[in-house]
Amino acid sequence: MHKCYCPACSKEFKAVYGKPITETSYGEHLISNVDGITDFMKEIYGIVKSVNPELMLYINNSALRADVTGSNTRKVEPYVDTVIFIAGDYKPRSFYMHTYHETKLYYAQSLANGANVWYGIQGPFDQMNTEGGKAVIEMNAFINKHKDIFAGSKEQS
Repeated sequence: MHKCYCPACSKEFKAVYGKPITETSYGEHLISNVDGITDFMKEIYGIVKSVNPELMLYINNSALRADVTGSNTRKVEPYVDTVIFIAGDYKPRSFYMHTYHETKLYYAQSLANGANVWYGIQGPFDQMNTEGGKAVIEMNAFINKHKDIFAGSKEQS
């Protein structure tokens, strides 16, 4: 689990637990991370709905693995309109790739928001010969061609 020691997280942790974040137990830090992500999603949801109640807010979540991301599906559920788990292929079977356009949209959303793209398939490699696979190859080529734009970017969280 990634531990954040920024001034804001450190101050919040001390207010809740009465001790420095550097003295946290694993459980305390996990709960602190989950609460922080949940509060963040609640705030974002309120902002989105105040701008336009028709806008949908979703999160690409890692299921119930709050120990990895701090995001607990059950806790953020009230503050999103849908939870999406995106992989290169549809589950439970690993034989149906996303479409060409879906794949390009997922890449574009990630890049537009400064995120790093990780793309994986959990089936036979020949799935890369599908339309979705071709979109991956094109988008990776685009990133490589314009790597000067993406190089040196810094995390803003």
